[in-house]
Amino acid sequence: MFEQVEKLTVEAGEILKSYFNKPFLKIMTKDDSSPVTEADYAVSDFFKEKLADFGIPVVTEESQPDQRPTGDFFIIDPLDGTRYFIEKAEYYAVLVAKISGGRPVMGFTYFPHMGLMFSAEKGRGAFMNGKRIRNDSQRTDLVAYSLGFHLKPQGQELIKKLNVQKVMHQESVLKVGYMSRGDVDFYPRFGTTFEWDTASGQILLEEAGCQMFDVNTQRPLEYGKPNYKNSGYVAFRNDLAPQVAEAFRDLKWRRTSDGH
Repeated sequence: MFEQVEKLTVEAGEILKSYFNKPFLKIMTKDDSSPVTEADYAVSDFFKEKLADFGIPVVTEESQPDQRPTGDFFIIDPLDGTRYFIEKAEYYAVLVAKISGGRPVMGFTYFPHMGLMFSAEKGRGAFMNGKRIRNDSQRTDLVAYSLGFHLKPQGQELIKKLNVQKVMHQESVLKVGYMSRGDVDFYPRFGTTFEWDTASGQILLEEAGCQMFDVNTQRPLEYGKPNYKNSGYVAFRNDLAPQVAEAFRDLKWRRTSDGH
């Protein structure tokens, strides 16, 4: 299955590239005021058709089954980074994952314009364009990605407790891919996300020596939830787990899914 789904992910990327190069792209607005394009829907339909042979439900950002899956299922973001895509920036991606037992067990994060594929399968490791990757950093002066959380009082408190000495910016889900190869040690993301945003990145991180946990439960993100909506999450190297748990326990603020 792994090789078949990886091939389909690359094919989906080619579909996106064909729309990327169109002189006139049809753009619509969803109920939450976010943009969606004809490319999003085309790739969603592609996966629903091609993955049907595996006999398990397919959930995409643009199309969810009437009944929420209770067993194995695929969860897909056909076009992650729609705004990048509309602006003709290369940071858009296809995100594909298989869920089993409420956790991702296989995932593909593919950037068609960059020719960059991150892939992982439970127990088999994490890969970037077929080369095994792992975050084996031993840094004690930590490096983090942040979307702005580090500028808020509670964020400043957290990074101080963890001895974060450098905060970096990176576009899109490249943050998760590059963290898996060791570029950074810590990444808090407290804004609203959905399961199709995180599943492929979570299995990638877990197979690369990192964790992604729910800030409320301090356990790995789970899948198949009502509305497929996540709480905030934090990603970090496995060896930092005791420090992260202690830092969160001592923080004097209410953890919700609001903010970054």
